[in-house]
Amino acid sequence: MDDLADDQKKRCDDIVIKLGDANGIKELPDDESRASFWNSVFANDWDADCPNKHPGTIRTRRGVESMTQVGTWKIAMMNYR
Repeated sequence: MDDLADDQKKRCDDIVIKLGDANGIKELPDDESRASFWNSVFANDWDADCPNKHPGTIRTRRGVESMTQVGTWKIAMMNYR
């Protein structure tokens, strides 16, 4: 992390906010949260020249397990005469 320029360190700000939301906390980017993020990224002396291992095959899923809800139906009750 020490090799990153100040503007490079701040490139994770959106991710820090999203991770905080996902974890149920409202974490705002600051020097401490940025350092924690980048230390995790570069753990075990990782750098961009290291090979990336293929994650393997994805288990068979039913369609409902991979759906994303994008809206809801609302049925309006109408008075008919």
